[in-house]
Amino acid sequence: RMGTLKLKLAAPKSAYVYLASTYEALKIEVLQYMQTQCDAEGKFPATFIKELKPWLESQPQLAAATKPLMQFAAFMRDESEERGADALATVLPINQRAILEENKAYLLAAMELAEISFHDVDGGAEVPGEKKKSLLAVPGKPSFAFYSAVGK
Repeated sequence: RMGTLKLKLAAPKSAYVYLASTYEALKIEVLQYMQTQCDAEGKFPATFIKELKPWLESQPQLAAATKPLMQFAAFMRDESEERGADALATVLPINQRAILEENKAYLLAAMELAEISFHDVDGGAEVPGEKKKSLLAVPGKPSFAFYSAVGK
């Protein structure tokens, strides 16, 4: 006996892309300190992380966030050693929104999206979609929130 095959059509998906071009103030202070500790190629002394903790704890505005800032610094140290000292820039030197806008047709096709929109999150601007996802955007690494385009 042959059953009827039921196909469920997926609603077209869309995406919000959240962009940041600057870091928050505490991370900028850490990046500025890191810039003084690395060489021209972005390499750090082996003792960098060990010496970072007392420095963070000695800065009143940073002390309460020592643990997350240590994690951030370790990540940025790795980025710097891989990409060079410019990975420690406090402001993104490129216009990522313009690059993404220029490549919008490609992004729509490659990601099979019905629509895509770009939103700057610097300065805590109100953006559509999930606030949690928008907080993940950092300079050079946008975050995405996907949603169903049905009902829009």
